[in-house]
Amino acid sequence: MADREHDHPQPDQPDHHQPDQHQPGDQDQHAAGAASEQDSPWRFTQEFWDERYAAAERLWSGQPNPRLVEEVTGLPPSTVLDVGCGEGADAIWLAQQGWRVTALDISPVVLTRAEGHAREVAPEVADRITWVQADLTAWEPGEASYGLVSAQFAHLPQPDLGRLHAQLASVVRPGGTLLVVGNHPDDLHTGLRHGSHSMMPTAQQVAQSLDPHAWEVVGADARTREQAHPETGEQVSVTDAVMRARRRLVGAGSVWLAPQEDPRGEGSGSDERSTLTDYLRHYRTTFELKCAGLDAGQLARRSVPPSTLSLLGLLRHLAGVEQVWFRTRLAGLEGPRHFRETGPESEFDGAVADDTVVAQAWTTWREEVAFAEAWVASAPSMDHVGADGSVLRDILVHMIEEYARHCGHADLLRECIDGRVGQ
Repeated sequence: MADREHDHPQPDQPDHHQPDQHQPGDQDQHAAGAASEQDSPWRFTQEFWDERYAAAERLWSGQPNPRLVEEVTGLPPSTVLDVGCGEGADAIWLAQQGWRVTALDISPVVLTRAEGHAREVAPEVADRITWVQADLTAWEPGEASYGLVSAQFAHLPQPDLGRLHAQLASVVRPGGTLLVVGNHPDDLHTGLRHGSHSMMPTAQQVAQSLDPHAWEVVGADARTREQAHPETGEQVSVTDAVMRARRRLVGAGSVWLAPQEDPRGEGSGSDERSTLTDYLRHYRTTFELKCAGLDAGQLARRSVPPSTLSLLGLLRHLAGVEQVWFRTRLAGLEGPRHFRETGPESEFDGAVADDTVVAQAWTTWREEVAFAEAWVASAPSMDHVGADGSVLRDILVHMIEEYARHCGHADLLRECIDGRVGQ
């Protein structure tokens, strides 16, 4: 269903049924006709895509979307919905990173091909992917939810595109990520893209369609890259609209969540590294859940006297713990410890009821977690020795213990703040 323009046809591949690949010089002459062809209902049917895929042994390059790789690398793998999967390059790459993939496409022809490509890579990769035939103009999401929803170059006419984006957002579980990448409307002048601006919203327009109370927009920008012209082979600059958002952990009352709504999901547990990182991710997210829905005054409240602990103080403390063990001791990157301006007590003494202090604490903690996850994912083995002689395995076990202990503190602090109990 999606025009996967990033993943251009093979150099010797004919461009039949590829209305977005006119010569640049044809732009003025063909603009009106190309736009109507782009919007033609025929282009969004199973028959169109079955015919297009059946006419070529391989239509796309077989490489994953570069924006997908940029944005997803370092995220803890869980479940992912890949929309408009085509020949399966994105789904296969995601499965290789440890994700459990549900891959949608309108064409049974290409789904059979994609499954074959996955089997060629490795049986265990293929076993992590479920291939589903679906027409995105009529698709209903059902009750499933995902840790990541990825829509790469899924260009539909309006109002179908707006409806699709809303449906994709609805199946992202709390704490999960929505990633929407498309051709930027400014590319219409290049001759590589034809159609209407309504089919190519900017990243900011996609972000504006999300409820700001429910979503944190991580990034919404235009990114330029070089791509070979599918007809001439000449390198041309194209621009992608990239929108990534994180669904907030919000709610009231009990924190007991239905399994399909729990942002922690189920760990893969396929090997030692994934088992330990899944447990650590579980406790990190549990701590976020314990802080969800509270204002600055509540987060800073020392609710279990005579203890000076507060949820905000714990957050600042954990940001420093992440920094010390992963950034400093493993990676060897020296720097002053976060929130210890005058000593260890500063982590808690400085945890005051101020929105700026809260925002800084969350930003710092998330940056350190992202660094840690990326570093662990890239380490050659669990026996890897860090800059100070620490072994990666030992540090992961210690961090699980650290978070488990502080999640216990958070249980009592949160219950004393508003009575909320649960996960």
